[in-house]
Amino acid sequence: MAEPSIAPMPWDPLWLAQLSHDLRNELVPLRMATDLLRRGRLDADSERKMIATIDRQTERLIQMLDDVAEYGRALSALAPAVAGMVELALMVDCALGQVDTKLRAAGHRLQVTLPAELVEVRGDATLLSRLLARLLDNAVRFTPPGGDIGLRASRQTTCILIEVADSGCGIAPEQRQKIFGLPLGQGDADGLGLSLALARHCAQECGGDLQVTQDEQLGGALFLLTLPMA
Repeated sequence: MAEPSIAPMPWDPLWLAQLSHDLRNELVPLRMATDLLRRGRLDADSERKMIATIDRQTERLIQMLDDVAEYGRALSALAPAVAGMVELALMVDCALGQVDTKLRAAGHRLQVTLPAELVEVRGDATLLSRLLARLLDNAVRFTPPGGDIGLRASRQTTCILIEVADSGCGIAPEQRQKIFGLPLGQGDADGLGLSLALARHCAQECGGDLQVTQDEQLGGALFLLTLPMA
């Protein structure tokens, strides 16, 4: 099986203006919360709410800046080659740990199906777990509360196929390639909208690929992630 060539990450200088706007918007609640706390006129319950706002916005900013750093690395010709191997079950466990809070808060039902035997895939453990977490996070966000999400992995002839499906509204056929591009002016509620573009680039960097179609069982989107076996 020939490894797919790595598609260049999209680039548009206008996106920098959008990036500045998005990051500034995330700072507004932080500024308001710290200003209210500084005045010292809040009761205990209001203080807890302001501290929770600071924690939430800080986490969002960290995620957004991590995406920017990964995006810059993907654009760079000096991006390091990915090497090593990771156990599939460990990769899945790490990815689930990154989305567990959001999954529980949304009340989704998650079904995980993995091969019974030990399976290892080639790539960097941190990058691969983050890649899978991006797909799971996408499923969580675009599935109505109390919906269903499926994570299935199977051993193919020369690779591992990981499927992430959801019971959301799905993605129209004409939009299925566009979602992997640069989302100028289309940042989502939880970040910069780079998540799927970075996920595909990471998959290809590891010698695999990432595609999307519709899941016949759950009715929503179905992401097909292929990764080479170690």
